[in-house]
Amino acid sequence: MKTSHQRTGEHGPDILIVDTQGGTRPHLALLDDPYLTFCGVETSGPSRTWFGLTGCKRCATSARKIGIAAITDVDGDMCLL
Repeated sequence: MKTSHQRTGEHGPDILIVDTQGGTRPHLALLDDPYLTFCGVETSGPSRTWFGLTGCKRCATSARKIGIAAITDVDGDMCLL
């Protein structure tokens, strides 16, 4: 489980970093709905790829629009969106 943080620094909704079928970059999905990414693509499972390096830009933009400014990446470090 990857946790997210809102712009205020408070804990926000729990986020997963996920892969999609045939996709090469990681996406973001809510833990409450892990089967659909923030950009609307169906997921295939948890990702081990750093979101900060090659993450989906549409997912990052969607997350920012709902007030999520950063996530905890797969290596445990904070990743700004």
